[in-house]
Formats: sequence, structure tokens, C-alpha cells
Amino acid sequence: MRKICLFWLLLTSISAISQVKAQKMFAEGRNWRYEHLEPDNQREEDGKEGYVKSDFVLKVGDNVSFDGHNCREIISDGMDGRELYAYGYEENGKVMLYALIDNPAFYAPFPMEQWVTLYDFNVQKGSHCQMGAFVCNDMIVSEVGQTEDRNHESHRFLALSDARIPAWPKRYAVDGVGSSFGLFEFANLIDDGSYSRFVGCYDGESCLFSAEDFKALSTDIGTADTIMDKTIFYDLQGSPVTTPTQGIYIQNGKKVLIK
Repeated sequence: MRKICLFWLLLTSISAISQVKAQKMFAEGRNWRYEHLEPDNQREEDGKEGYVKSDFVLKVGDNVSFDGHNCREIISDGMDGRELYAYGYEENGKVMLYALIDNPAFYAPFPMEQWVTLYDFNVQKGSHCQMGAFVCNDMIVSEVGQTEDRNHESHRFLALSDARIPAWPKRYAVDGVGSSFGLFEFANLIDDGSYSRFVGCYDGESCLFSAEDFKALSTDIGTADTIMDKTIFYDLQGSPVTTPTQGIYIQNGKKVLIK
């Protein structure tokens, strides 16, 4: 009977993940915000001695027809002014991007002026995948799950491990949001000590998913929400727990630690 309960719990978790509604990444008002830090020994800004901070944004623009597809413009707005960066569209769980510029301060890991599969949220756990959003394209899907944004909407997420060096930190991708590096992972080619970092994915001025929210996905054991009466917990044997005490439980198909 216990084995049947655990099997039912596993099937329920998989079914719940598969039924999560696909979220739109290139939605109206969606934008990805970054900070760029450049060395400046003469200035101190925001408590970061010797650096000058500049903000820049990649944001969703107008609907356009391009190369036979109904696309959205992706606009780069910041360090080098405002310019059309790419075209993008979504189809059958895949996010496609056609990049137009190659800025060495914000280097994308994929070739310019051709379509690349930025994300593919159809992949299954254990499979190899090649997504243009990541510098290391040969990745292993080590985890498939679901999470919530700050509007309490559910999103499918993928944890990806480097196939060559599994011990390297995982990368994360969230359907409708992007990666833990923003819209895609970037590599800074400027050899002057400057660097860029992701702040968060926004809908207009409202933060949808921040860099800190991605960090919360990076542990196998999380901390349960304080509101327990709305959540079903299971012990490690698969039995439901009405009032959990201290210990490790299963919540929404994931292990959580209650302190």
C-alpha cells in the first residue's frame, strides 16, 4: 500500500507539472533589467568602491512580420542608446530568437542573424539539450519542476547541468521568464574589469521574477512558506501531514525544510 501511495504521489506531481499553462515570454511590457559596472578609481557609487553603475534593459517591442513569422521586436535600451537588438517568437514550447547586433559589452552565446532555439521547454529530465540561451549548449536536464512568480502564477522550470563538468553550478530556466542570467546567459569580452549582471524580469515596472528568486531554485531543500493551512505536506514515506513539525517534508513535489 505504501508503494502504491508513493507511486500515486509521483504521478500526481508529474501530472501537475505537465498541466502548468505555458507562459508567454515575449509579452507586452515584458523587460529584463541589468546593471553594468565599470571600474573608476575616482568614484564611489552605491557602496561599490571604484565602480560606476549603468542600468540597461532588454525589452519587448512592437509586433512585426519578419522572415515569415509573426514576431516581437526585442529592444536594447541603455549603455549604447536605444536600438533594435533582435526579433523573437514563440511556438510549441520553444522560444526562437534572431539577433541583429553583437555588442562586446553584452555578448550573446549564439551566432548573429540566424534563428536559434533560445529555449525549449519540451525537454524531459535526463535528456541532453542544446539551448542558445546558455554559453554551454550541451546541457543535461537534471530537474523539471514548477515555481511561482511574484503574481502567484505557476511556471515550469528546468535545472540544467553542464554535461562535461557536472559539478559546475546549475543553470536555471523558467518558462515565460528566461534564465538565471536574464533573457540569456552572456559573457563579457571587455578586458577592463567591467561586468554586467541580471537584476530581474519585469512586467512594466513590476518585478515578476528577480535574480534572487532564481537563487531560491538552486537548492534541493528549501524553506516552507509560513502559511501552512493552504498547503498539503507529505512525509518522506508519502503520507499526508496535517500539522508538520520540524523536519523535511514534500511540498508541491519538492523537499522542504521546516524549522
